[in-house]
Amino acid sequence: MSFISKLEYKYGKYAIPNLNIYLCIVHIIGLLIQMTSPFFYYRYLSLRSLYLMSGQVWRIFTFLFYPPSGGSFVLISALIIYVYYSLSTSLIYVWGNFRFNLYFLTGILGHVLACVILGLLKIDTIISPSYLMFSIFIAYSFTFGDSLFLLFFFIPIKAKYLALFEIALYIYMFIGSGFATRISIVASLLNLLIFFYLIYKDKYGKFSNFLLSIKVEANKLVNDIKRLFTGGR
Repeated sequence: MSFISKLEYKYGKYAIPNLNIYLCIVHIIGLLIQMTSPFFYYRYLSLRSLYLMSGQVWRIFTFLFYPPSGGSFVLISALIIYVYYSLSTSLIYVWGNFRFNLYFLTGILGHVLACVILGLLKIDTIISPSYLMFSIFIAYSFTFGDSLFLLFFFIPIKAKYLALFEIALYIYMFIGSGFATRISIVASLLNLLIFFYLIYKDKYGKFSNFLLSIKVEANKLVNDIKRLFTGGR
């Protein structure tokens, strides 16, 4: 029995059923807040390092009220909420409620840890939950790599290719961004790596073997993309 299976056997009864529905409701409320009072979230709800360290612990929970795309475009935000609901529903169907709860909770803890580190360093910054939500898409792509998305609503592309592009974007942002953004990116991706390793630990053994398997899969994706542009040659 794997480590996560043991945790599920012992604590599975405490998992929140259909957590993704509540997350979507939180995002909808956040979108309404953004539409009515754009600065309210940043002043009172966001995960801001120095404010958290000063005792405003409610921000550990309220920072999730951040709407997708920052609420700048209502229709796009609503579409993203729907997409994330669909993706997370599929993950819950395969993983079960406990593992989805654990995955999302460790993501939150990673962001809070990043915020505490920045606070201890006296760096005043706001950590957005955007990377946390993006990690759900990457988790979906790892689980359902051959499922199709319509890029720009008409170009069919597999989820694993989009995930590869997003990871490459993360790497680019990590290189070109400041310390606070780097901490946020590491927190979200580290959560992803640790969680998937714990799920497939019995299959891969050492963590180095797990990382090697990711490298092999990435090379396969790159070769697939090359074949797409070279007509299969």
